[in-house]
Amino acid sequence: MRVSFRFYSVAKDLVGVSELPIELPTGTSLGAALDTLITYIPALAPLRTSSLFAVGLDYAAGSTVIKEGDEISFIPPVQGG
Repeated sequence: MRVSFRFYSVAKDLVGVSELPIELPTGTSLGAALDTLITYIPALAPLRTSSLFAVGLDYAAGSTVIKEGDEISFIPPVQGG
């Protein structure tokens, strides 16, 4: 199945794009999708524990099962300055 990751703030800077489509097996959980993403983009690994994730418009836990066409938002902590 095909889903899209959307990146914001420092995550967007690390990835270099604001959106990245990815192919995953049907029935994949959000946690497993993040594992797959981090294998492709290891620079995101330090942000995983401090970031929030949303599937569609709702914040989601790692056990959330994602579906074909879902949009997953990778939302790092707010930074100021």
